Amino acid sequence: MMKSENEVHQTTVPRPTVEVLLPDGRILCGPRNRPIAAFLKSLPEWNSHDPIMGAVINGELRELTHRVELDSRVRLIRMSDSDGSGIYRRSITLLLEAAFEDTFPGRTFPSISRCPQGVLLLVINRGPLSKEELAAVEARMKALVKATCL
Repeated sequence: MMKSENEVHQTTVPRPTVEVLLPDGRILCGPRNRPIAAFLKSLPEWNSHDPIMGAVINGELRELTHRVELDSRVRLIRMSDSDGSGIYRRSITLLLEAAFEDTFPGRTFPSISRCPQGVLLLVINRGPLSKEELAAVEARMKALVKATCL
């Protein structure tokens, strides 16, 4: 008996790869359960002046560490997008908090607020940090980024 082309066939084992469909029609294929960044790094625009900060995967905003389990429609979120700049600001704030806590254990972390120009302001209940203290926080921030780079 001939099978019709409209017949549905069941699969018992999922294939080991997934496809990521971009809005411009490009399709990226790679191993199932890999972070979306692993797919996006193959794009020429990965290292552009307007970096990719996240992705909308099947309609949900996701971080670059999100694992792709199924074939997915993906829209890139760039730094120039409002969501992209928000992701960046939040990431920098969390990085600064972690570096401060690691550099000065047991000390109260300064509060961070945004001024209208979008600059992050550190409010400390003491005098300004010394050049050495700032350098130590900066070095710790760089070490944390290096340790977690995608």
